[in-house]
Amino acid sequence: MKTFSLYIVTILIVSSSMSNSNNRSLTPEKRQELIEKYSQLITTQPNFVNYGSLARLYYQAGRMQDAELNYAYAASFQRDFNILHEYANTLSINNKHAQAIPIYEYLTKVFPTNFKIKHNLACALKESGHIDQALAIYDQVLVTVPNNAEVHVARALGNFKKGNLLEGWTEYEWRWKQAGMQPRVFDKPEWDGGPLHGKRILLHAEQGLGDTFQFIRYAKIAKEQGGYVIAMIQEPLFDIMLLCPYIDEVVGLYTHTSLPEFDCHAALMTVPAIVKTTLDTIPYPDQYLQAKPELVTYWKEKLAANTNFKIGVCWQGNAFYKDTLLQVTVMHKSIHPQMLQAMCDIPNVSVYSLQKVTGVAHPEQIPSSITIFDEEFDKAHGRFMDTAAVMCNLDLIITIDTSTAHLSAALGVPTWVLLPEPADWRWLNERTDTPWYSTMTLFRQQTPGQWQPVLDRIVHELQLLIERSHN
Repeated sequence: MKTFSLYIVTILIVSSSMSNSNNRSLTPEKRQELIEKYSQLITTQPNFVNYGSLARLYYQAGRMQDAELNYAYAASFQRDFNILHEYANTLSINNKHAQAIPIYEYLTKVFPTNFKIKHNLACALKESGHIDQALAIYDQVLVTVPNNAEVHVARALGNFKKGNLLEGWTEYEWRWKQAGMQPRVFDKPEWDGGPLHGKRILLHAEQGLGDTFQFIRYAKIAKEQGGYVIAMIQEPLFDIMLLCPYIDEVVGLYTHTSLPEFDCHAALMTVPAIVKTTLDTIPYPDQYLQAKPELVTYWKEKLAANTNFKIGVCWQGNAFYKDTLLQVTVMHKSIHPQMLQAMCDIPNVSVYSLQKVTGVAHPEQIPSSITIFDEEFDKAHGRFMDTAAVMCNLDLIITIDTSTAHLSAALGVPTWVLLPEPADWRWLNERTDTPWYSTMTLFRQQTPGQWQPVLDRIVHELQLLIERSHN
């Protein structure tokens, strides 16, 4: 890539004719119609195409690679600083933070008081591993906009990555002031972390299933404090959470009427702040969930004839998010199932699919040596119930960063997790282990988007593990 100073010299003054806000008001059908018209115009009259507007259309359609290409072309001849900012943002979304950083740095010099540009620069630095630099910029931004929730939350995530959990939890409470985040309001006080002496506490989940699996461990602390624990959680988790001896009752996360009586409450991801969790005091890293004993026995008998080293795999997260950025996040941390073929080819290994909901629509793409359970799996006995029982009968779980990883590690099953670069805040920086789960090993991308070296390391480590198990 050219140095950015040379890159800017070539830019001409052309204004953008279509704003992002206008794009958002378009229906998907109208947006696709405009994309097709632009595509036709490119072939006949390319000099009359507004590539910035086309890039915005692609961005809003979730086609980030196409958006990036068109932003790059628009930025090469348009001195439109909005285009440059949007181009840098798209690079960051596509995990090309190193390419975005010099653009952000240039724009901060042109617009030194624009806190949004500084914030985005800090985020790109954070995701590139330059966390101290990012935190320093967040501090500068907060002088200008001290009550900006997005900046506080981004600063929290930076502190989490550094392992500064106490400071991170405090800042993370700003998430409730972000757009789209609505804290649940109750007429009962928030739990202060102290003894409950038989009081009824409502612990309410938030965000995804993986977050609930990870943070439900704090219900055990409430139980040890003498509480009657009511877990307000996502409905797919009802059956498995009812197996927890420290959960007395479960209710639906979106229940608005007929809630059971309770004396105090806390959001699950606020409890670490309430009890002042540090890296050294993360509770119950060994095991805090359990499978149904009868199902564990059932699957033990079903798998007994197979004496191979048994591995459960998951290669894709939830692809059905409506939010475009969440879809892109899932894409970055998913792999094609064919990349598991080398693992399947190791002698004395049997591989079982634990893939949930998505990733199985095209069975022809899945290596034939991966066993796929029948359609009744996790249906007849309840969501996650067969999965948990099977996990307890496998030697190892190998999965991308999704709820499967949290469930298997919470069950105390050896778990290897494939992490993209950059990885989520909860996995800290550079570590191959995690204080959240004692049975988990992390395999990180060294270069964003490059999964093959990760899979090669896993195959190598797997071969060594199987050799040791046979000696």
